Amino acid sequence: MLEIEKNLSHYITREYEKLESKDKQRSFIENFRFLMMSSDTDFQNFYSKKSLNDREFYSIVDSLYQLNNLCMLAEFVSYNKPLLLYELQKIGNWQGHIDFTEPCRLGHDTMLARIFTILQHFNLSTSSYKTQSTPTRNLKVQEASGYQTSIPKISLQGKWVEDFGFPIGSYISVECFQNKLVILNAEKPK
Repeated sequence: MLEIEKNLSHYITREYEKLESKDKQRSFIENFRFLMMSSDTDFQNFYSKKSLNDREFYSIVDSLYQLNNLCMLAEFVSYNKPLLLYELQKIGNWQGHIDFTEPCRLGHDTMLARIFTILQHFNLSTSSYKTQSTPTRNLKVQEASGYQTSIPKISLQGKWVEDFGFPIGSYISVECFQNKLVILNAEKPK
């Protein structure tokens, strides 16, 4: 066992020394530290491209924060900004444009406040955020065919559906409010 550990240590050292910039070396160290210290679930969820629920997201964020892997954390948070927007929607008073420079309504000891601090530190579009160049889609409610009475139908289709975390075959749930429908990723129905 000692020989395997020695060979692995030499291999890791050689790979690290091959990297030509400090940024790549830092990234290598952060990724390796995460590999060694994170739980199996956090590791799998971090590298998967699936949409995460809030519990999975905050577990990874907390692991990266505790490991002081701030660059990995900033990239992960930036990639998952739509989940943060949903979190802000649940807080209330969301009007479609969020100013990330405002103090977090939950206080400075929360994960959300930590995330905003990291976003500001790494200058990742912290003044405001739009999920893409056209985050709002305007559609027309249509009439569904095949019914004896008029039934409204909303059809969402296009590459953008997958780009926002809803690939073909995924399950969704719809939270219904007056004048507002919120579509969320869901577990497979039992």
